[in-house]
Amino acid sequence: MGWLQTTSLRNKLIFITMVTSAVSLLLASSVFVMRDFARLRDEKTAQLEVLARIVGNNVASALLFQDPESASETLESVIADDSVMCAHLFDAEEHAFSEFSRRPSLAHGHRFDVVGREGHHWTMQGLEVIEGIYQANERVGTVMLYSRLDEFWMSLVINVTIVGLAMLGSLLVALVLSRSFQTVISAPILRLVDMMRNVSAARDYSVRATTENGVELNRLVSGFNEMLHEIEARDHELKKHSEGLEEEVEQRTGELTRINHDLMSEISEREKVEEERQVLTTQLMEAAREAGQAEVATGVLHNVGNVLNSINVSATLIHEKLNSPRVEGLQKASELLRDREGDLTGFLDEDPRGKKLPKYLTQLGEQLGIERKEALTELSAMLEGLEHIKTIVSMQQSHAKSVGLIETIAVSKIAESSIAIIQPSLDRHRMAIFREYEEVREVETDKHQAIQILVNLLSNAVNATKGNRQGNRSITIRIRQKDDETASWQVIDNGGGLEPDKLTRIFQYGYTTRVEGHGFGLHSGALAAKQLGGSLNAESDGPGTGAIFTLELPFRGPDQGSSPESD
Repeated sequence: MGWLQTTSLRNKLIFITMVTSAVSLLLASSVFVMRDFARLRDEKTAQLEVLARIVGNNVASALLFQDPESASETLESVIADDSVMCAHLFDAEEHAFSEFSRRPSLAHGHRFDVVGREGHHWTMQGLEVIEGIYQANERVGTVMLYSRLDEFWMSLVINVTIVGLAMLGSLLVALVLSRSFQTVISAPILRLVDMMRNVSAARDYSVRATTENGVELNRLVSGFNEMLHEIEARDHELKKHSEGLEEEVEQRTGELTRINHDLMSEISEREKVEEERQVLTTQLMEAAREAGQAEVATGVLHNVGNVLNSINVSATLIHEKLNSPRVEGLQKASELLRDREGDLTGFLDEDPRGKKLPKYLTQLGEQLGIERKEALTELSAMLEGLEHIKTIVSMQQSHAKSVGLIETIAVSKIAESSIAIIQPSLDRHRMAIFREYEEVREVETDKHQAIQILVNLLSNAVNATKGNRQGNRSITIRIRQKDDETASWQVIDNGGGLEPDKLTRIFQYGYTTRVEGHGFGLHSGALAAKQLGGSLNAESDGPGTGAIFTLELPFRGPDQGSSPESD
């Protein structure tokens, strides 16, 4: 329809008229053709059915007396319609009795079972009529007639041709009339278009269009004239405004000059302020750098101090094991055996001390093996603590905010590594540790930062609980999946608890509830948790009810491409 959108109004009107007329004529012609088709079909069917009844009446006696030759002669003499190509007779048992055909090939091709097919049957090539033959209300046979439809289709083609020619003639008449009548609508509009072009070219807005016949055209002309009047009035105002424009420009130019002078003065003042701001910024950055270095030192000392407490306990236990009286007993037994080296068999068999010596050595060996195993365990804890100290120093080299290696690790492994570091302090204060682990998928995070946060929480829990009476000192570490994106570790103690107003203050730098504390551990832990994309918070029902510290980290690690936020 691109042509219809770009063509002239005259052609559009003619096209619309012709399409409307064509559709209307096509619908009307279709109705006439369909009615003619139905009429011809009904006439052909009725004609063949009447002929079938006549044939049935004439051959009934031949069927009763079983005389096929007489039936064939009757068929040939009765069927005078040239369109009937063949006829078949069947007896009462539907067996072929007699036939007549103008073409033997058609007769052979129409021998088929007629049981249950009584009536007429249309195909594209022909019409079949099957009628029962009755004698005294008793069915004595069946007749089938087959007629070609050449004349039927020829009549239908002639009718369609006549209707098509009539439709074509009507369209030609409609074209002539539409070309004549379209000027009633298009001519006034085209005159208005010409006037619009003249006004646009000459810019003479004083002309007016004359009225036309028809309400709609008069409205269009009136609207066009009102538009010209409005344009003429605005053109007059524009000319008046142009006359005083030069004076206004000079006035505005003076104002702009004054504004520019004031602006230059303000820019000069702002440049001075900017220089002073840069000096202050440099001083503040230097002060922040020094403060950051101090905070790094504080963080290193605090985190290393937590680990050194555990290392100190392990070293003390190893020292006690090495200074055990059992080692002196082993030395005395060795001296006793060396003194009796010449008569070792008699000493072991007869001397009372010699008889006890093997059992003593056996028990001493077992005990020393146990102490050796315990010493190796403590030594492993010391080595892990020293490795953790090394990691702490590396992590704190950039204002305690350096993002370490992000790795995929089991949530429970982070908890167990933290417990292993703090285990000497737990043993020293005879504290029970309970584990409540759910099945949680692995997290992507900085393992050492996460372990350091949990070590701080466990160390605080030990300090909060060690004042309880013996047997009532316990810490629970609980692992949960908060939601599809977050894992959580909870450190639960049964210590002194916290007042409600302290639940958020304890994360501020320098605030502490312990006499020997310095208020950096929880502060640095909260910053580290935020850097890892998580959070650290505390819960308590009040003094004497214990406390719950919860570390939450995302399963997917923090964005390595972004720098951590400053606090």
